[in-house]
Amino acid sequence: MITAWPAPDWCDDHGANNTCYITRFKACGIFAADVTVHDVRTGRVTGKMHYLAIAYAYSDHSIERWAHQVELVQVSASGDAKGSSANGKGTCKGKGKVNDGKFPSQKTGQDKEAVEQFLCDTTIKARPKGDKGNGTGTAHWKFTNPRWAAPCRDHPRTWCRLMIGGRPGYS
Repeated sequence: MITAWPAPDWCDDHGANNTCYITRFKACGIFAADVTVHDVRTGRVTGKMHYLAIAYAYSDHSIERWAHQVELVQVSASGDAKGSSANGKGTCKGKGKVNDGKFPSQKTGQDKEAVEQFLCDTTIKARPKGDKGNGTGTAHWKFTNPRWAAPCRDHPRTWCRLMIGGRPGYS
């Protein structure tokens, strides 16, 4: 089980409005999403899930790493969406690479949150001085359920484009 890092109090000041808020070393937002389960033979809807993705990234001036976290919080589920699990991975593009990441399969429910955490390290060299670049951390996840023939599609999310360099910042 992965324990979620506490997101800043200001993260939910605006509710689930699908917006990323950024300070110098923190980025956070709450995003609403849905999963609809269809019978592939008939097209009939057999289940639905409404969930929130709480995205949080942070660093500080003394390290060359951004920590990323996504909490998937089920708000409601019906039919064949009940009893689903989530799993995934984090990726870093540009001037960053994943140092460590974990998102093993975890059951979701109104009393269970699936949590993904990954770390992006800068690949920018300390010399020459002033070297800069952009890097993007993206969380990927999908839901599975024993009642489904296949997992639902990948849910990649890049909420905030963050600049990484000798000292983390934002763009």
